Amino acid sequence: MLIGHRGCKYPGYNQNTIRAFAKVATEGVPAIEFDVQLCADGHLVVVHNLDLEEVSTGKGDVSKTDSTTLKGLYAGDPGRGKDRIPFLPEVFDFFSSLAPETRPAIHMELKGGNTGRPAGELFANYVTAGKLYVSDLLASSYNWQELNALREICPTVKIALLDGAIRRNLLV
Repeated sequence: MLIGHRGCKYPGYNQNTIRAFAKVATEGVPAIEFDVQLCADGHLVVVHNLDLEEVSTGKGDVSKTDSTTLKGLYAGDPGRGKDRIPFLPEVFDFFSSLAPETRPAIHMELKGGNTGRPAGELFANYVTAGKLYVSDLLASSYNWQELNALREICPTVKIALLDGAIRRNLLV
C-alpha cells in the first residue's frame, strides 16, 4: 500500500499539517500516516518528533508544552507555508470532510505514553457520530500497551505493532 508518510514531503509544504494531508488526498494516495502525542495539558497533538525544535518554530518537548503554546507555533518552516501544528480533532475533521468512497485510510501512529485511550475515545466519538468508519483507521505504535488501550475502546480497529530499536528500548 502506498502511504503518504506525514502527508509526504512536497516542496512548499510542511509535514504533518492539514495542508499537506489535503495535497496528498487530491493526488489519490490511498493512505495518510501521521503521528499523535499528548501535550502537557492532555490534548492530542499531531507532530512527529518529541522535540519541537526539530519540527516547528518552538523549543522543548511536546509533552512538556501546553496546547495554548502549541497553537501559537508553526509546523515546520514558515517559509514553506504558515501551517499551524494540528490537533487530532482537526485532523479527524479533515478526514471526515472527505467523501467516504475517496477518503484515504487513516494511519495514526501513537507516540509516547497515554495516547491510546484518549485517541480511541476520540475516534469512537467520530464513528458514533457517523463521521468516520472503523474501517478508516489503522493504528500503529512501537508500544503494545498503547495499542491495547486503544483496542479496549475500539475492539475492531486494525492495529500494527511497529518494530525496531524504539520498541526494543521500551522492553528493557
